[in-house]
Amino acid sequence: MRIVTWMLREQERVTSDVGWGGMIGLGNASTNVNIGFSQRGNTTISGSANTGVSGIQGTFSTTTNGATSIGGNYNMGNGPRDGWNLGANYDINGGGMSGSVGYTDPITGLGLTSNINGNGLSTSVQVNGINMATNGPDGFNFDEMNWAEQNINLAQDRGNTLQENRQLKADGVANPESLSPAERNQRLADINRRNENAQLAADGTRSAEDIANMSPEAREAALNRINGNISINDIPGLILGGVGTVFGSALAFVGLGGSASGTTPTSNGRPIAQVLARKEDAVGGTKNDGESGTTDGKSNNGTDATNYPALPEKITVSSTEYSISDSQLRDVSKLKQTIENGSIKDPTNLKKLESLQNNVNDIQTRIDGNQNTIEGLISHATSMAEIFRTDGTSQKSMDAFYKENNNLIRKIAMENDQFYKDLTASKQTLAKETFLMKVQENSSLNTNFKVGDDMQRQAVYDLFNSSIQQRQIAAASYLYDNKVTFGRTEPLGTAQLVPREIHTNNDPNLLPGQGYTRIEKIGGYEVPMPGLPGVNPSSGFGNRIDPVTGKPNSGHGAIDIPTPEGTRIAIPYDGTVVKVTGEPENTLYQRSHGQAVTIQINGLDGTPSNYGYRIAHNSRIIVTEGAHVQAGQAVSLSGNSGRSTDPHTHVEIVKWNGKEWGSIVPSKQDLEEMKKLGIAK
Repeated sequence: MRIVTWMLREQERVTSDVGWGGMIGLGNASTNVNIGFSQRGNTTISGSANTGVSGIQGTFSTTTNGATSIGGNYNMGNGPRDGWNLGANYDINGGGMSGSVGYTDPITGLGLTSNINGNGLSTSVQVNGINMATNGPDGFNFDEMNWAEQNINLAQDRGNTLQENRQLKADGVANPESLSPAERNQRLADINRRNENAQLAADGTRSAEDIANMSPEAREAALNRINGNISINDIPGLILGGVGTVFGSALAFVGLGGSASGTTPTSNGRPIAQVLARKEDAVGGTKNDGESGTTDGKSNNGTDATNYPALPEKITVSSTEYSISDSQLRDVSKLKQTIENGSIKDPTNLKKLESLQNNVNDIQTRIDGNQNTIEGLISHATSMAEIFRTDGTSQKSMDAFYKENNNLIRKIAMENDQFYKDLTASKQTLAKETFLMKVQENSSLNTNFKVGDDMQRQAVYDLFNSSIQQRQIAAASYLYDNKVTFGRTEPLGTAQLVPREIHTNNDPNLLPGQGYTRIEKIGGYEVPMPGLPGVNPSSGFGNRIDPVTGKPNSGHGAIDIPTPEGTRIAIPYDGTVVKVTGEPENTLYQRSHGQAVTIQINGLDGTPSNYGYRIAHNSRIIVTEGAHVQAGQAVSLSGNSGRSTDPHTHVEIVKWNGKEWGSIVPSKQDLEEMKKLGIAK
């Protein structure tokens, strides 16, 4: 509050022709109205509202000096401060058109936006939607901090958070703020999916099995219809459909055989997969321009791309289901209380805890020191404002002083943001280690508990502390199987394989026997790979935070694509199945690919290459070792088997090293070699 007050004083003293000012806002990040005003300046009314078209908000702004603009934003529905955002505006009073593209990290609030208008191109860095620095036609400069607008943005975002908290509490989460970002997002996604399933079921046109087997596109289309929304993907089709209907009617009228009704294009007598209209193609031999790599019904290796091996109408898959009874929940709660009431006496453990506590204290000291520095800078600026008022300092000198002071405050505040994140992580580590040490030192509980085993440590902690019940049960089952029983004669949760049938040929985007592929950009090259197109990977090549243990800098030699269970996955080139491995169980705390298939791929000349793909965590492999497979042919059904937190497609690029097909992160040399083979560009 002191910072806001000081900024108002600064504005009044430095720019005497404006005076004090402020801003009032109402709404959330995507639908809102804001009023900005100043003592002797103009009043501005601005806002945005959802349009009913998925992801699009209309925007407006009008000022008492006559400036008025209208426009729109496109994002994924959470407003312009969450993920990618595209914007376009038109200044009614002669300013012309302007456009923008930007990305904001939803966790940190840091964003980068490029704008283009009649003055040229400029790029700005934002924090919580507020410009901090801009590089444009007039050069680089730090922007003045608009504290009022930032407070409104934070309040809008906090409103979204509180709404999410109400959803989480209604779903049984006692303290939503205690969830990690990954846990929170997963829990909210689960709630959203259940709500969507309820909507689809209430529509009365589908069975529960039909809903479970819907493709992502069919699901979105059905929900848009139920809710009266229009998909962004429908707009070009609606425009072209209207033009086509008028043109077809005109042709029919003049007797040229025109028709006012359309049909789906066909290839070899079969419908062409509608997914081919996407930017990322869904079959082998793809281009990144939304067209099939061939126009004659042939795959990139010359085989008949529409004559895929037939699949059974239904395929039985097994997936792990978790359950826990009320009595088991009570036992877990009692055991947790017993553990927390324990003590730590081992000197080595006590020394480690002291070190962890010191780390927490050091970070807190840095935060406090930075906060004191900020308060000192604010106090100094307030004192200087009084001096400037009477000593005749030039406006230019005052501007330079305030700019430097603001930059220092901004720099220290951003440093503190990182310290707060470090503090949260350090406190979590301290709490986790304290709990595990108490388990370790309680001889009546830690039977066969291997304190040096990272997976066992994580499973023990999750069993008693995770807010995600499925993870608790998975941990209980894993620990019991490893004879960490806590003195019990049966597990504290139950995991079992449950079979179910999947309809294999009900995806309207695919031909019978066909599966999905996508194009991935790797090191400046475009590499066709197995997987659902149009979905951002949840993990890529390189280091990441381990989704189970939470450890940073955990190596990951694959790309993970979130994929509904049972989705048909293909390879983009002809090849040969060299290995099929794994079991259908979900083994969250054991390193396992689950059901996986490794396929050697051919170059464009049909010759087997030294490269291939491994597709893991499937619910079913639908090809056999030694089989030849075609480009675009379904080889697996996606799933959640092995060490997997959610249904997804895990795709590795593999290379023959003379002994085995080893996973690689493709180097520049690999990508060049793949390009020569015609399997990258």
